[in-house]
Amino acid sequence: MKGGPRQTRRTLRGRRMAAHPWRVGVLFSRSGATGVTEREHLLGAELAFAELNARGGVSGRPVEVVSLDPASDASLYRAHAERLMTTEAVSVIFGTCQRL
Repeated sequence: MKGGPRQTRRTLRGRRMAAHPWRVGVLFSRSGATGVTEREHLLGAELAFAELNARGGVSGRPVEVVSLDPASDASLYRAHAERLMTTEAVSVIFGTCQRL
């Protein structure tokens, strides 16, 4: 018999994990003073996550991007980061490369 119970458990666990994506928060401005440069960072991050998902995601789980626009405003960065961690329940946040 090929596989057996252990292989079946592994396969079922993999399917269960695949249904539960990794949620990743992204905070790059699309408007405001830094919108021009941060928009490029956003496009690069979206491309990287799309390529990662095309290769099967992380440990068989897809990456789901939750992107918010802080509009180059420090108070919005803080508010959006809090929302991503609490309401959106992301695992990690990628964001601006400047000091606010």
